[in-house]
Amino acid sequence: DAKQSFANKTFKQIGKELDPASCGLGYTCRKGLKPDSPNQDSWSVLNVSGDFSIYGVYDGHGQRGHDISDFVKENLPKLLIKDQRFKTDGMQNMCVDTFKKMQSLI
Repeated sequence: DAKQSFANKTFKQIGKELDPASCGLGYTCRKGLKPDSPNQDSWSVLNVSGDFSIYGVYDGHGQRGHDISDFVKENLPKLLIKDQRFKTDGMQNMCVDTFKKMQSLI
């Protein structure tokens, strides 16, 4: 069952409706040329009440690349904002530790 090349990936918006153009955000996430492979990439934008935003691009590779990029998209932002060091002077170390934790979960 071949997948259409360069097809846009579907996405869901959670929370308050956001008009990407009004905040200067542009995006595209398209499937590559391999006919039997799904789009293995994912992306996310987390905006918290104008206080901060986290932008993520998750580049999947391999047989389960699409599952991995979706897993990271769903979990990495949560790990970041739940860490007690988030938005403190310890944030640089927190990011390193959180990425290591995410890698261990994969």
